Amino acid sequence: MERGESANSVAHGWAPHGSHHVRFRLAPGDTKEVIFLLGYWENPDDQKFDPLWLVLGAAAYLKETGDEAILDEAVPYADAQDGLAPLCEHLERSLRYTSDRLARICCRLSGERTGTTA
Repeated sequence: MERGESANSVAHGWAPHGSHHVRFRLAPGDTKEVIFLLGYWENPDDQKFDPLWLVLGAAAYLKETGDEAILDEAVPYADAQDGLAPLCEHLERSLRYTSDRLARICCRLSGERTGTTA
């Protein structure tokens, strides 16, 4: 509270998205109760693919160990249809997959706001 920003937030799960933040002023001795209602939504099984977990996990590993050789390690794809590829290629595909879909979503949202279709 004193710094005016969220801190020490703990989120558990595979994709925590953030923390709540509310601004208000308190006079000395005043109190205020703030209640946050949290919700949960689970995607259907056929929509649970999140390619960014690999990017975030690899980034954390590289930051901790500095072991860049792992990027050349041959790794199987999760669906086992494409055989083996270096971890770096897996990361590139994950980012490309997300980027391609994010661009389409942003175009749709932009069209909705301006009244045009994308």
